[in-house]
Amino acid sequence: MNLSTRVTCLLALCGAFATAQEAAADPLVQARERLRKSLTTTAELSSCAFEAAWGPAAKAKADDDEDDAEGALAVRALGFVGMGNGEGKAAGAWTRDLLHCKSDDQELIAANRRTIARSGTDGWILRKNRWADGATVAFLPDPQLLLDLLQQSDLAVTHREVATLNDRPVEILGVTLNQDQVANLMWGGQIPEINSFGGAAVFIAAGGAGRAAQPKPDATVDVAFALDPASGQIHQITVRSYTKSEMAVGGRVFRIRAGGGGVVVGGPGGDDEDEKDDKDQQGAAAPPLVYKNGLPERSRKKMQVHDYVLTLRDHGQAKAPELDAAAKALLRAR
Repeated sequence: MNLSTRVTCLLALCGAFATAQEAAADPLVQARERLRKSLTTTAELSSCAFEAAWGPAAKAKADDDEDDAEGALAVRALGFVGMGNGEGKAAGAWTRDLLHCKSDDQELIAANRRTIARSGTDGWILRKNRWADGATVAFLPDPQLLLDLLQQSDLAVTHREVATLNDRPVEILGVTLNQDQVANLMWGGQIPEINSFGGAAVFIAAGGAGRAAQPKPDATVDVAFALDPASGQIHQITVRSYTKSEMAVGGRVFRIRAGGGGVVVGGPGGDDEDEKDDKDQQGAAAPPLVYKNGLPERSRKKMQVHDYVLTLRDHGQAKAPELDAAAKALLRAR
């Protein structure tokens, strides 16, 4: 190896070392590693209790317009109403063997590929994708599985801040998911279904029947993780999604947004003033993002915005309901 080659190799090694040092000193790179470890640490807990709530973001609710009956009838005829999960809440816990989830007076326990349900104090009965009263389980939180899926994703931290949660100091780390990560979480059943006009288009193309592959969700999804700095355990995950709220039907534009029971259609959507504002903003530099509680404050214009908030507690200390012999037999549990 001649002198020139040696010098070139030495310079390359020095450059690589300097780049590695710079990356190691970057607080967001360091936060990325902390987040990965926190996801692993929390997912491996033997038990943990949780509370979950999902639905339209509070500010988005306040900005909704009155429903338009004509627009609603037009879109119902095409089969759009009923997509999505509206609002919901649940609480429960996971242990080594069971997932327990309760919503109002309805209760589910899943184990050994089986699910049992009950209403109030009634006896347990076998169910699949339904509560004891027959209502469809539109979304069932499974925090441990959510943590596993997030752990498998290559999450890039874009924001960090220090805050408090229930009078507890926490570090909040913010992440924006890419399209593959959004699809993985949604199709894995670990975030509420995101209403997508792409999915609706497939519904029409398939004639409303038969199996059709779904396009990946067209959404911007931000996630904020609240970590305990001492234990590294995650105490809260907030997922916020933004999807387009307008679509064209019969030459007219209608606005779709989430309602209490699913999708509600209002309309007409865009108007001349909206188009004028859009043209005025074309080419303008995007303002820097402002973060609040770990989430960027994005424009909500012509967007439907949903939140999914998952709060974890009793890390390693949660207890599942005591099961009688009949319930254990239904679950084939020992």
